[in-house]
Amino acid sequence: MTSTSNDPRPQGKSNGEQRLEPSEAPTKESLPTLLNPRESITIAGGAVADLNLATPIGTVRAKTFGDKSVEGRINEDGIHINQGANGKLTLTVIDGMGGLGGGATAAKITADRYDEGLKQGESVDEIQQSLQPKFLAENAAGRAPATMGVAVGSIEIAPGEAPTVTHAGDVKILIVRPGEEPQLVFQSFDHDSAGYGVRHGIINDSQARYSAEQIADAMEQGNLDEEQAKLIRKRNGIYCSANIQEGSAEEFENETNTLAEPLQKGDIVLVLGDGVTDNVPVSALIKKASRLADDPDALVDEILKSVDKQLTWQAGKSDDTTLAVVRIEKDVPIVDSIESEDVVSTANLRDEFLRHQASPDREILEAVELAAK
Repeated sequence: MTSTSNDPRPQGKSNGEQRLEPSEAPTKESLPTLLNPRESITIAGGAVADLNLATPIGTVRAKTFGDKSVEGRINEDGIHINQGANGKLTLTVIDGMGGLGGGATAAKITADRYDEGLKQGESVDEIQQSLQPKFLAENAAGRAPATMGVAVGSIEIAPGEAPTVTHAGDVKILIVRPGEEPQLVFQSFDHDSAGYGVRHGIINDSQARYSAEQIADAMEQGNLDEEQAKLIRKRNGIYCSANIQEGSAEEFENETNTLAEPLQKGDIVLVLGDGVTDNVPVSALIKKASRLADDPDALVDEILKSVDKQLTWQAGKSDDTTLAVVRIEKDVPIVDSIESEDVVSTANLRDEFLRHQASPDREILEAVELAAK
């Protein structure tokens, strides 16, 4: 999570957290090469795994592992993949909020809730809306800590339907259409101050990732003003996530978008935890997805190499690293009219951002108010 600092705690210990033991991580050899109807594959709560799957939609490559900079640290991210009876592929990345002390447990509960909910025919929105009550129930039963949470992002891809993206927090979903001039068909925006700035054109994606030193340099050169700088500095405060704190929960809001155009053969879908996007800009991800569109394995490896390079040479943000790539193998035609719905409106996003700032500065309030007009 963006709000998480590196966690130096040894595996199996946390500040009062009652950890759930992760199941043994599946190996590449033990996993099926084709998902059967209603079959789910879940990786969460400390697992380190590498998946390469074929589905009726296309080829899926997914990978998750813990923060390599901290020895013995539990991976608090997770991946959930489900192939429904109607051929719908639901692909989810879960990012446990380590800063709240129960990230791994929250990730596992979330993955289990997806398993249960999708089998019962619930929508992804319904599943996400149920997470906070589930966290509270698990805490009341003594199986989970009183403070924990997740950022979560899902994409649903089904034959004859427009894909739907449902997310809360800073799990990012991109759809890239490769070509001589690659197209960014869709991107989700992080639910934090920097994501707000990018969504409304106040800052760009590269600026959203600036370090304190880069902010200072850009301001000195006149390329960044104080309002922009404050949006970047305050990016660690996510204002939409499924979380409980001290055994209570505020109202949860997520964001749902149904795309206005069909997926096409060759399109690349990326679902990325912030361990990736805090180190690799969207512009670079688009170029890599286009250049390596025919080889999802190579694309995943290339993205991970870019993360490692940023961490090694440019002091990027070290975190759990989780990503999933889907290459669409055939056109997915649209048979009904397409509707686009933003569950969280622009005004609500602004209100959420303002409400969740502990001590907002007047300048940043004015910047957000101006952008929302």
